[in-house]
Amino acid sequence: MDIKGLIKKGVVVKNPLTVTLIDIAPERILPGAIIYPNVTLIGKRTFIAPGASIGKKGPVTVQNSVIGKNVVLGQGFCEESVFLDGSTLGAGFSARIGTLYEEGANSAQFTDTKMTISLPWITYGSNINGCDLIAAGGRGPEIGQFTEFGTGFVHFNFTVRGDKATPSLFGNIPEGVFLRSKRIFIGGNTSIIGPIVADFGSLTAAGVRVSCDLKKEHIYLGDSPLSGEHSYDVDTYTSLSKVYKKNINFIANLIALWHWYKKVRLKCAEGDIYEILYTEGAKNVQMNIEERLYQLEFLVNKLPLSIKNLKEKGRPDKERLIHQQESLVKNWPKMQSLLQNYQKETELDEKNYQPFMEGFLAVAERYRKDYISTIKGLREEDVQRGNTWLSGIVDRFNLSFGKFCQSPEYT
Repeated sequence: MDIKGLIKKGVVVKNPLTVTLIDIAPERILPGAIIYPNVTLIGKRTFIAPGASIGKKGPVTVQNSVIGKNVVLGQGFCEESVFLDGSTLGAGFSARIGTLYEEGANSAQFTDTKMTISLPWITYGSNINGCDLIAAGGRGPEIGQFTEFGTGFVHFNFTVRGDKATPSLFGNIPEGVFLRSKRIFIGGNTSIIGPIVADFGSLTAAGVRVSCDLKKEHIYLGDSPLSGEHSYDVDTYTSLSKVYKKNINFIANLIALWHWYKKVRLKCAEGDIYEILYTEGAKNVQMNIEERLYQLEFLVNKLPLSIKNLKEKGRPDKERLIHQQESLVKNWPKMQSLLQNYQKETELDEKNYQPFMEGFLAVAERYRKDYISTIKGLREEDVQRGNTWLSGIVDRFNLSFGKFCQSPEYT
């Protein structure tokens, strides 16, 4: 099917002569979608739902990306990304592989995301680099109710050693999916040095540098300025316990979100459109899990050289570091296998999951399976059961890491 065929079936194409189609599946471009001038659609995964506006602010390239109802893509590029209903991206966006914007999540101008998951209403200002993170928190789209990353926010996700075991978790999945958590506020021009964990309700001032976890209901005023220089061996690692714990916890949250899509969202899918959107959303969560496993394995593979260097050096804590790193290398295959088998996680918490789903589906029917209305309409006892179920998934993987690495160095 060519552009004339799309127009004939009800797709609104503002200037057909400037729109390019490359290897798409025409049946996935639905009637009511609006395509502005200078848009290029590429790939058979590409899906555009009714009411979506593509290229409203300038040229857009959509490559193997999935776009829900009433999404606005202003001007920019997306690849292997998923945007659920009502999400909005302004001019100059770059949404790279693994990006997932849930309902109402939005960004202003010149934002870059990759392996980034944004729960409903998450808001990014302009001139932002926010790769390798999960963002949750907030209770609605009203001013002061949503998690916000101010203009100029940067998440630094490469270390000087060249590894990327640096994902940062803003909020968490077990609480965040229920849309009842306090928002997180990251002030403009803030630099976050991953990996960190930010609690719901945490805040930073504008223009600060952050390399530590952010506590609930605390405002962070920044790290002390650094100066001077000293020798540095990029091939020799020091303590990695916090890095590994944060990575495992991050992956555990991703796994909880994957189960949420498979066992909750898809149960609420009304019609083919939402079945496609939620299935594709789960695929992007899976991409994030695979990326984090790859980056952890990359780091593990650098440790034998680090261990060799430590054995040859005379630093006072070398025995502790050697023991820690050798334990990580030894136990990584078992931990990797456990994490890779997350889809086979069949140990459902029946005590909480089944009663939660009964309540969830009853509310979903009342709201005609509108996702946001359903979540907002849940009874508190159902929210608690759902939270306990998801927290159990996260806890199981975190506890498994502790069992594999039981030495005191991991405390």
